[in-house]
Parts: sequence; structure tokens; C-alpha cells
Amino acid sequence: MEELQDQTPATYTGLFTPIRELFAKMPEAMSRGYKAGRFSFNVKGGRCEECSGAGYKEIEMQFLPDVTIPCEICKGKRYNNDALEIKF
Repeated sequence: MEELQDQTPATYTGLFTPIRELFAKMPEAMSRGYKAGRFSFNVKGGRCEECSGAGYKEIEMQFLPDVTIPCEICKGKRYNNDALEIKF
């Protein structure tokens, strides 16, 4: 069940694969040598390393429920700045 936590409906159904491939074919991505894997938020390279591609951080509260906040680095976008510079 833990491996499903990082999946979205698009990744689970395989729909996200052609989207990643499309971004890898953008001229700027090709000039930088980016492959489709660069546009996955589940692996190093394109994901935000601060939140491991989750888009949020969980703050553990000692005697209260944990608090979830957007990642301060990626602002919830899940990707690092290099990946976010590639536009469709």
C-alpha cells in the first residue's frame, strides 16, 4: 500500500507516461538532454528533493495531529526548478 501513496490516477493508469514523453520532446528539454524520467516526481532528477516529490511536508506534532503544509521549495508543484522551466 505504501507504494500507492505516491501515485496519482494518471500514474496508476499509465496515462502520465505519454505526458512525460511529450515534455521530453520539447526543444528546451532536448537541448538539455532530459529524458522522460526527468518529468517524474517519483525519482531523483526532476522531483523536488526537499519533499521527495510529494509537494508537501508533514510536521509531526507531539500531542496533536500532524500538520501537512505545502513544500516551501517547490510550493506544492512536486518538481525542481530545472524541470519546471520546460514548458509545453
